[in-house]
Amino acid sequence: MNGTISLRLVLGTIVSLVLLASTAQAGGDNTTLLGRWAYGPSSTVCVVGTTAYTGAGGFLLISDVTDEASPIPLGDFEFPSAVLDVEVESDFAFVATAYSGLFVLDVTDSSAPAVISSLPFDSFLIDLEIAGGHVYLADGVGVNIVDVSDPFDPSLVTQIATSGSATDTRVQGGLAYVSDFGQGLLIYDVGDPTTPQLLGTHVPIPVGLNEVCDVQDGVAYVGDWQGVRTVDVSDPANPFELDFLATGIIFDVEVDGDILYASDGRGVRVFDVSDPSNVEQAAIVGGGHFGDLYYDIDVVDTHLYMADSIEGTRIFDLPTPTTLDEIGVIDARGYSYDIKVIGDLAYVANGSRGLRIIDLSDLSSLEEIGFLETNWATYGIDVDQSRAYMADGAAGLRIVDVANPLAPAQLGLHASADWFYDVVGLGDLAIAANGNLGTAIVDVSDPTFPFLRSRLDDNSPCGASLESAYVAGIDVVGNLVFAAEDQCGLRIIDISDPDNPVTVGQLDTPGNATDVVVDGDFAYLADNPGLRIIDISNPTLPVLRSVLFGVGGNDIAFAEGYAYVAAWAEGVYVVDVSDPEHPVQVGAFDTGFAARGLYASGSRVYVTDGMDGLYVIGNDAVPSDVSLPDSGPATEGGRQADRILLGNAPNPFADETRIRFQLPEPSEVRLIVIDVSGRQVARHFEPRLDAGRHEISFAGEDLPNGVYRYVLQAGARVEQGRMTRVR
Repeated sequence: MNGTISLRLVLGTIVSLVLLASTAQAGGDNTTLLGRWAYGPSSTVCVVGTTAYTGAGGFLLISDVTDEASPIPLGDFEFPSAVLDVEVESDFAFVATAYSGLFVLDVTDSSAPAVISSLPFDSFLIDLEIAGGHVYLADGVGVNIVDVSDPFDPSLVTQIATSGSATDTRVQGGLAYVSDFGQGLLIYDVGDPTTPQLLGTHVPIPVGLNEVCDVQDGVAYVGDWQGVRTVDVSDPANPFELDFLATGIIFDVEVDGDILYASDGRGVRVFDVSDPSNVEQAAIVGGGHFGDLYYDIDVVDTHLYMADSIEGTRIFDLPTPTTLDEIGVIDARGYSYDIKVIGDLAYVANGSRGLRIIDLSDLSSLEEIGFLETNWATYGIDVDQSRAYMADGAAGLRIVDVANPLAPAQLGLHASADWFYDVVGLGDLAIAANGNLGTAIVDVSDPTFPFLRSRLDDNSPCGASLESAYVAGIDVVGNLVFAAEDQCGLRIIDISDPDNPVTVGQLDTPGNATDVVVDGDFAYLADNPGLRIIDISNPTLPVLRSVLFGVGGNDIAFAEGYAYVAAWAEGVYVVDVSDPEHPVQVGAFDTGFAARGLYASGSRVYVTDGMDGLYVIGNDAVPSDVSLPDSGPATEGGRQADRILLGNAPNPFADETRIRFQLPEPSEVRLIVIDVSGRQVARHFEPRLDAGRHEISFAGEDLPNGVYRYVLQAGARVEQGRMTRVR
């Protein structure tokens, strides 16, 4: 029946939405940015007093860590590309981004950080150090020295060109200590930053593996690809090694008195350096999720903050200098690898953070509405009907119920001896790229008990290196599977009998085949270093029609006569393949870090960007009214027809508001309310409401002022709205 329903305030769980800020964005040729979900892994952390500044994909997150066990979000800011480092001095945050340059933010009001100046760089800004009114930016080529004595007008003073790859800089007492991957530890006199002078060099054995360093009392503490080194730099012209402890690769080091903390990509190692010539390891703290990478650490008083690429910024209490007790976390996301779009929902393979479901209905504000974490490494995703298929790396193939996108639930798991990288759902079958084990055919007729029906694993040597087949990507058309097999090129498999798959055609290519997409009589193969177009009109005799070099990549998609290639740091290539004999690159788009996965439909291209989340791009050459992604029933032009959510009133509200909606048919209804941090603060469920108009009364008198998002699900429909509490 129609009527008003009361919604009570409850404690909730994290649903982790992202509220995007409006900023300048990355761009491209003959393409237009339509939308962006810029959340990614935590890469850097800087703590000043009780405020933590963390990089999470394209966002800078500002959090109150007065209570380290329960960090409180204060504000955020979205940048055009991934945030790689941040330092804060006085009321200003200095932010180094992947490709967009240096930004200076006024953070006096943590809830509303604002850019006051910027300085563009074409290079990849890896590390930032601020000292004496200057910022030192390591960019993999050298070190850029920027005068920021006036934060409103930063200016490039000079560049130190190292002959290797500068990755880290520490400045102390007029000296800059540069870690150079290729030359070792370089020491410069920067007393006059306009004319830096090289004083001395320490070259480790093997040569030039330095990554990071910290300096204290005439000793440099160096982390490299082999372990931790202590270097006497009391005479900068003649540095010499005091000790070396083999640990494997080190990503960051921080010295605090007699203790050295080092992130090694899988945890934190604690060293006693009271005697720098006799370093002793005192403790090791391991990771949580599979695939965690710990890049950056900051020690403040009795707490250690660690930027974990999977779990976010983890906070540890240090009851003793060598004891780390984890007490809190500032949430982030994982690496975005692959994507499938159905209607207004994007399903993102988010590495060790599993599946993330993004609402695309408002491209100006893409929102995460549901997730399923797996603790492994989700590389591939497909959606068929109400099921999602996750190629979850070493864990196997997961089957997930996504009928309720707010709460996806695992139905079953098929394990394998090798990693799953890509998957296509096909009714009662799931076809998966299974690495060295070839192409796997999994029976999912009972999704709770998936099992291997068969596998095509041809380990016969192929390619110039005589390596065996390694399946990285697949596409399926009818009863034919098209497999991209690394150095073995393209394989075509007949699965009309799923228990006995048979190779019917093969084309060995000289590149590295990473993915394939099929349209009509042609297969488009991402075969580094180029795009190969193969005539498959006769599947038993595939014929190479053309090659376009310089557009190689790791994923490929096709729509409306265009092939799109995701090419890591190069972004996305747009190739006109209307004439398969003469493909032409006609456009490109630079994403904020490294383009990884693609889905294309009509004029739109959906791009996952590793560290920098999800981009929605328009191909300017294709009319925008060309069909959008596949949707379920009751759609028009690929988008949902009339909206069911009618908004809320009053808005803004003081103590109570009414959320109104109209059901076209009897439906099960769920409603949740979420704050700006992504915390669920209220929920309501109705097992059945009749067709017609309804409203839910929401009492928020116990909530603080601010903006809240409400998400309504009625049957298979999911819609969202915003409301503001003021008093």
